[in-house]
Amino acid sequence: MAEVHEKRNKKIEGQNGETKEVKIVKIDATNKELDSLKKKLEEKTKLADEYLSRLKYLQADFENYKKREARDRKNFEMSATEGLIKNLLPIIDAFEIAIASSNKNFNKASFVRN
Repeated sequence: MAEVHEKRNKKIEGQNGETKEVKIVKIDATNKELDSLKKKLEEKTKLADEYLSRLKYLQADFENYKKREARDRKNFEMSATEGLIKNLLPIIDAFEIAIASSNKNFNKASFVRN
């Protein structure tokens, strides 16, 4: 088993200029223990890299989803507007014909249906 022999505090300067106090520990460990710890560290590092890779994939997938949904929503709005206009055109044409007819006859009664 690893043994802790020495503990002491040391002040070091951080990257942004602030001073931090860290503990320095001297540990005696066997090669077998070091190899075991290195193996565990490699496994955890590999797992962390895998999680990071999955996260990046999911982020890209979600961005693509948002873009696809925005495009689909825009297409739906355009097709809904197009359908509304197609339904309104005959009504507008009928009003234009009625207005043109009433302007020729000057008879308001011909504009209203009984």
